[in-house]
Amino acid sequence: MPVTVTELTPATGVEIIGLTGNRLVDRGVAENCLAALERRGVVIYREAELDGTTEQVPNKATVLTARQISDDGGGDTEFANTFAAYESLKNSIHVSPFHEEDLGGLADLMGVDRILFGSDYPHPEGLAQPTSYVDSIQGLSESDQAKIMDGNLSRLIPA
Repeated sequence: MPVTVTELTPATGVEIIGLTGNRLVDRGVAENCLAALERRGVVIYREAELDGTTEQVPNKATVLTARQISDDGGGDTEFANTFAAYESLKNSIHVSPFHEEDLGGLADLMGVDRILFGSDYPHPEGLAQPTSYVDSIQGLSESDQAKIMDGNLSRLIPA
């Protein structure tokens, strides 16, 4: 039987049909299946017998098997890909961190285009001289400093 691989949604899941018997333990096949799991978050195997869900050391992934299938076609299981959700969220969020934060690390994590200068002075977390915030980002390039201090917000709020 030929093996077919079908994406379930644009962001989550892949269905593999026709992978049975000794093909399940082939190293190359296993590496391809692991790559599909890491890329798509959910892998559904049709006609495959998988075991190991009760072992003392847990599996890397959860295995669900259908024990009873309704005749009416119901019983859909919905999956969510938290990796895709994070990627989508991180491209939709901006932060205005405190000057004491690790701004270089934050820039590495989110990208400098997502960081905004802000001040809450006279609240305790604000700076008496708000523009001194630039002192806390001296380790970044001048163009990245300019983005944080003004450019990013100007891009978000057009004139």
